[in-house]
Amino acid sequence: MSSTPYYVTGVKGEVAPRLEIRDLALNPYQWSLFIRAVTNVMKPGYKQNNTDAPSWKRMGGIHGAPFKQWSGDPNGPSKPVNSPDPDQWTGYCHHGAILFPTWHRVVVLLMEQSVVTEASQIAKTLAASASDKAIEWTTAATNLRWPFWDWTLPVTGTQGIPDILMEKQVSILNPDGQQITVDNPLFTYKLDGMNKNFTNSTNPKVPQWFKDWTQTYRWPIDTTPHDPTQSDRKAVTTAFQSGATVNIINLQNQVQKYAIPPWSDVLKMVQQLFTLPMSKDIDKQYWGNLWDIFSNTGSKNDSQPANLEGYIGRTVEQPHNKIHMLVGGYGHMSDNDTAGFDPIFYLHHCNVDRLYALWEYVYPPSEYWMNQGYTDANDQNKGFIDTQGAFDLVNGSVTKGDTDLVPFRKANDHYWTSDDVAGLQPEQGISKNYTYPTLRISTPDGTTVTIQVDTPGSYDQRAKAQAALQKLFGPSKEYIEQWKSLPVLHPPFIRLYNSPTGHANEVEPFNKYRQFIVVFFDNQSAYERSHVIELYLPHEVAVENKPEQPESVVASVATLKRTSAAECAGCIGQQAAGILTTGQMIIDPLVVLYLLERNNINKPDTTEEQVLALIKASFRTRVVNAGRNVLFEGRPPGDEPMSSPSPPPNEKIPQIKLFSAAPTRPDGPFGIYHSDFRNHGTLEHAWSIMTLGETAA
Repeated sequence: MSSTPYYVTGVKGEVAPRLEIRDLALNPYQWSLFIRAVTNVMKPGYKQNNTDAPSWKRMGGIHGAPFKQWSGDPNGPSKPVNSPDPDQWTGYCHHGAILFPTWHRVVVLLMEQSVVTEASQIAKTLAASASDKAIEWTTAATNLRWPFWDWTLPVTGTQGIPDILMEKQVSILNPDGQQITVDNPLFTYKLDGMNKNFTNSTNPKVPQWFKDWTQTYRWPIDTTPHDPTQSDRKAVTTAFQSGATVNIINLQNQVQKYAIPPWSDVLKMVQQLFTLPMSKDIDKQYWGNLWDIFSNTGSKNDSQPANLEGYIGRTVEQPHNKIHMLVGGYGHMSDNDTAGFDPIFYLHHCNVDRLYALWEYVYPPSEYWMNQGYTDANDQNKGFIDTQGAFDLVNGSVTKGDTDLVPFRKANDHYWTSDDVAGLQPEQGISKNYTYPTLRISTPDGTTVTIQVDTPGSYDQRAKAQAALQKLFGPSKEYIEQWKSLPVLHPPFIRLYNSPTGHANEVEPFNKYRQFIVVFFDNQSAYERSHVIELYLPHEVAVENKPEQPESVVASVATLKRTSAAECAGCIGQQAAGILTTGQMIIDPLVVLYLLERNNINKPDTTEEQVLALIKASFRTRVVNAGRNVLFEGRPPGDEPMSSPSPPPNEKIPQIKLFSAAPTRPDGPFGIYHSDFRNHGTLEHAWSIMTLGETAA
């Protein structure tokens, strides 16, 4: 190992935009350089300046396995502080903690630096062999940045993963101007022996043979110890498409069918990120709490006061987790130990970083940040306590903006910090020399809101951006239109305004409808593997059923785990501190309308108690593993299973709380926020083991 650190500086030069992967592919010069560079960085033995630190093999190992010191930080800590085993390497990564967005921002910055550095060398060679196109090649290299996969685009709901990431070969431009076909490095990574550091599942119900598989897979088509024949494209697409389908009789007495795929559930999660109150709508003492809520899925019992309890789970980490599971299946993306080796990991995290950049444009770090700590349930200010206990972070120490983001060193030999990472605007942190494409969003009043994440905005500009982002990530025009032909929402508890559907504005159904929110608290340390908690309508309640999916999943949240949790300092620390994984499920208004109509209580005299009783009695919950095999099921009282299977251990049973809130819009063209939060108590379900012999996910 070299004694010289590999400094993470980002791409040197001017600021340039990171493009969506399909847009990057439209630029033949940049696309050719990108594919060639990624291919080279993946090659066995790859080095830059005599160090293998920027090789795919070494960068992929930072996120999880093999739990060894990264060669780019040779003078850093070689073992963690206060580890129960001083010889055990316990990992760098931050999940379920306030450093999740900032630490992963540097992860993508490192990958970008490595690939663009390699692309610049390739451009010199190609320019020399095609002098008439030398400017095109060199300019392409100068402006090249790591791309993102925008899984919030509507096409994701029908296609799943883009073709360009699932095809074994792609076409690129040659210096002679001809297109050539090459292996697609974005499809898989051949693990170059790193799989020997992975761990196979010991549970036959979870066929993940990571130690034996020699390349990365997404929904492997043949889950056996030998290498699968390929990733299962159909299974990937189905994962994004399968969900609830309900039928409602419209005002014309016709049956209308409505589908609610998992992708729309992810989109709701993203939209909710931009419904957190802005600084004029919430006391300053809670600004740090909002950073905590946004930044991560971790939650302690005393971490939020009662007035913010309904916001718990509105975190960028939860849609992040869902995409990991939807993409991975039994494959590598569904496990934190192995995810960092799949090429799609970095495209996914670049999109997470883009959402983070949009969020910090609306909620700038000068207001919403970790340094002020948080106000707890007893109205006391506390600092954020680290539960990682790894490397130079001592378990129990206070985490702030100046906490080192190990193992990433800056050019001055100091580690990056969250204060360095925060913001893409000139006066925020350290320049990272990238930005994201400008968004131009049309609003209902006919104006266009422009959002440039690298340009400061006034409070009013940011408030308008908040409203525009709620629209961008909100319901589609088709969804909005279909409400006009549906029955009136009669119960006063739901129907907040005197209009046909209970909305102040007929084109904004979500904004003026009492929203039902299910908040889950999951004891991730009780499980060995990643898993998903689903809220679903059983087949006798759901009108429309597909043979391959007899129940209709309405919403779900995901807990992303690592196989080697015993080797993960963060996992150990969070378990000791009682940290739970949180997430919010938004019950689609169409589902509530369907239930009211089906049970003949969509009436003006229907009470709040009747509505709540119906919701609590209609849904079941279950825990499924990465391949969507059901592990445990919870049913409401009166909905007992046919047999009496054994209940799972108490620590595996998630806590489930039902909330509702009234969306409110301040005066002016601003976004909504939620008021009149009501805690309707827990969903008391009887749980049973559904998979014979199942003791862990």
